[in-house]
Amino acid sequence: MKPSASRAVRFAELTGAAYPGGGDENVRHPCDGPGAEAGLPAFEINTWFGIVAPKGTPERIVATLVRQIHAMQDDPAVQKRLSDGGLETLKESPGEFRARMLRDHERFREIVQAAGLKAE
Repeated sequence: MKPSASRAVRFAELTGAAYPGGGDENVRHPCDGPGAEAGLPAFEINTWFGIVAPKGTPERIVATLVRQIHAMQDDPAVQKRLSDGGLETLKESPGEFRARMLRDHERFREIVQAAGLKAE
């Protein structure tokens, strides 16, 4: 597993300028202060990874995948490995994950368009 940015900040390999704030991020991401303190009051960035299936995948297969993925997330060895990399697990239903993807897509659309970013 490649080192995460949070790990690099923790070990003084990088200097963090700000973090979104809230929760226990003061401990996990030692930086100069939350985004609001750094002049970025609406600063909120979350990176996530997910698994998707083709549209039309039978519900029983999706349900099996969800059960297996959630079981993997409960494994202490997996939790430790992810935590060591600065990651947390989040268990969502397929509907909740779809809503997250759509919400983030809309949230970043204007930024991507304004910056002229293109997929390669």
